[in-house]
Formats: sequence, structure tokens, C-alpha cells
Amino acid sequence: FDVITGTIVLRHADGKAYRMIGYIHDTGEQKELEKKLQHEIRLKEKQIEDAAKDAKDTERSEIAKELHDNVNQLLGASRLYLEMAKKGGENRETYLARSSEYTLAAIEEIRKLTKGLSTDIIKNLGLCEAIGNFTKELMEMDTIRISTTMNRFEESSVNDKFKLNLYRIVQEHLNNIIKHAKATKVVIRLLGNKQSILLHISDNGIGFDTGKTRMGIGIDNIKSRAKLYNGNAEFVSQPGHGCFLNVTFPVKNTLASR
Repeated sequence: FDVITGTIVLRHADGKAYRMIGYIHDTGEQKELEKKLQHEIRLKEKQIEDAAKDAKDTERSEIAKELHDNVNQLLGASRLYLEMAKKGGENRETYLARSSEYTLAAIEEIRKLTKGLSTDIIKNLGLCEAIGNFTKELMEMDTIRISTTMNRFEESSVNDKFKLNLYRIVQEHLNNIIKHAKATKVVIRLLGNKQSILLHISDNGIGFDTGKTRMGIGIDNIKSRAKLYNGNAEFVSQPGHGCFLNVTFPVKNTLASR
């Protein structure tokens, strides 16, 4: 044991001793408490360090997603318009102007990224209108026909971050269809009820074998974006029979603040 011993002498006013008190103080318990305190302090410091690292990793992930899902799509659209302009024709100047618009939009999004990953597309337009505008632009660049049904989705009931996340999923999948599916028709349905929010996107393209490992970042991004809100993204497809994307979200984590 770690102990401290000593004595205390009590005296009268004249200095004469009348009592002696001995004491023993066990310091082992105090040292043990100090050790526990130091351990807890180190543990808290480690937790703070880990939290800071996780925050940085999350920020990097968000930047990567924004670069791929938004900036890359804008630059891709710019390139498509530029390629169409190279073919000449009466719409050449229109295509060049559109290419310039998308390039400037990409530059603006990069500028916003440096200021905090902000985007005003959902706040300014709303989710349904943003999706509608995006599908119109795709149909102008390609022979594909895209129909949308969103009248059973009440977007005022969900928060802006969720709406932006959902928009990125639609954007990602439609661009994948344009690039790979060789589809001529796409159907988008967005609806919600008290328990779930459902997104269905189907196309009549060439399809693919879902049983084979696919390394495309696009599909991985869609699945990871669904998981951000405890959702599930399921791809149903087979060669020659198009593709069905079904994304389901529980309502709980998507609600707008009141």
C-alpha cells in the first residue's frame, strides 16, 4: 500500500502538550482515481481526434460526390453539345451557346464547392421542377423520351438535403442510361406515403447482368446515396430487357423541420 503517516500534537496555551494524535493516510486509492482520470482524458482526446478525422473524411466524400455527380455531369453535357455543334447544321450556334452555358455552370459549381459545398438548385426550383428541367435538357441532346410522374410526392414535407440527394440519384442514373443503356424510353415515378418515399426509374435499354460484379462508380454512388437516409437502391435487370431502379426511403429521416 502507498501510505503517508504522521502525528499531530495538541498543546495548551502555555505550550504544554496534552494529546498526541497519529494518522495514517492511504494514497493508493487516490492514485488509482488519478490514473482513471488520466485514462478518461486520453480517451476523450482520442474520441475528439477520431471525430475530427471522420468529419474530414465525410467532407472529402461529399466533395468527391459533388464533383462526380454534378460538376462531371455539367461538363459531360457541355461536351455533348459541343460534339453536336461540330456536326454543323442550323442549330450549330444554339448548341455552342448551350455548351458554353454548361461550362460556366460547372465553373460556378466548383466555386460553390470551395465555399462549402452549397447549391441553390433545390431551393430555387424545388425537386420536381429541377428533375423536370434536367429531363428536358437530356431530351434536347438525345433522341431518348423521358416521362415523369411526380404528382403523388409532396416535396414540402421533406428537407432540402434529402431532396438534393434524391436529385443526384436521378441525375446519376439518367446519365448512366444515356451513356450505356442505348434506351429510347425512360419512365420516372416519384411518390410518397406515410411510411416511405419511393423512386422508380425504368428504361427499355440493353440491360445488364446484375449477377456479375460491376465496378462502376455510378451504381456505387446511387447505393451509397440511398444509404445516407437509411434507404435501399435495388437494380433489376438482365441483358436485352432494360433496367429497373427501385429506391425506397423510410420517411422518418427525410422530414423537413417545422
